[in-house]
Amino acid sequence: MRILASVFIFIVVFLSFQTPIHAAIDCRVQRCAECDECGYCYTTGVQPDGWDSCRKCLYPDVNTAATDNETLRIITDISDPALLVLPENRRTINKAVPPAAGKYYTQLGCIDTNLASFSDPSASGGVLNFLLGSLIFPSVGVLTFLALIYGSFLLITAQGEQMKIEKGKRVISGAIIGLVFTFGSILLVTTIGGDILRIPGIGRSDEIVIDAAGSIGKITETNEFVYVDANVMVNGTFVKKLSAITGNIDTVNREPSPDDYLPYNVSAKVTSGDVIKIDYINDVAPANLGIGDGDVNLYIMSIKVNGDDCINPTYYNRDNTNFFPPGLPVSMNWPGYLTCTAP
Repeated sequence: MRILASVFIFIVVFLSFQTPIHAAIDCRVQRCAECDECGYCYTTGVQPDGWDSCRKCLYPDVNTAATDNETLRIITDISDPALLVLPENRRTINKAVPPAAGKYYTQLGCIDTNLASFSDPSASGGVLNFLLGSLIFPSVGVLTFLALIYGSFLLITAQGEQMKIEKGKRVISGAIIGLVFTFGSILLVTTIGGDILRIPGIGRSDEIVIDAAGSIGKITETNEFVYVDANVMVNGTFVKKLSAITGNIDTVNREPSPDDYLPYNVSAKVTSGDVIKIDYINDVAPANLGIGDGDVNLYIMSIKVNGDDCINPTYYNRDNTNFFPPGLPVSMNWPGYLTCTAP
């Protein structure tokens, strides 16, 4: 009996530490959109086929079933986390949870164009990579295989007929030449665009992970929220804009805790010795508003390139004066930038 009681207590304690069950949104009580971008509608209450794959593409932060209605939730607060990952011109309230910027779910699967803004140079590279790797090359491979089969069939069934033999040879040679031409085109684009010109999004990319947090400011006169934005550059070339960097920090008067930091991923061409720059572009605290009104701060915990720490991270202000000795973490309380060297 004691053994059974011990087992029961163990199970209860074990389950108590598990992730709590997510409470579904009751659209009879709370405002909801009628349908989401993946085809699920509250009125039917039936999860469509393929909805989960679409959800992972368009709603990566939603980890519930369709019937929990999380994708139908109406946003009523401008500081809602679902809006902070979007460009400022797309942050609107009284609308359903928006799909991820630059992502589209099609019959071919999830297309990530990274078109968060036309100022993002990696967008064109992402589209080109998708077209070459997911559409053009597989199509050419299938067509080449079919052409080889057809050409071989003509040769086998020619029975000495010269016209069929010549046609079969032409089909086979054309298929091989087309395949070589396609391989050559991909190699040319990858070599010139990726390795020589180092266009973001083309060919092999390195992963820069920035653990950062940002405070949320508020301008009293306009009641407008202000979020931290920063540009990431490699050797002076713009790579990506990090919009609405935030954590759980609601004031500039509190230093962040480890739980406040979030990872921000940047794909770029990086080699050892390259200079990575994080340009803090919107520290706003106009003199006429008073100290702290509308002010935001950027906090950097770590910068890693392909898993290795970036070397000698140093924070400068706009006139290139050092604020602090090199090292992380750092609190960027004034407009400036942080540089480090890729390992």
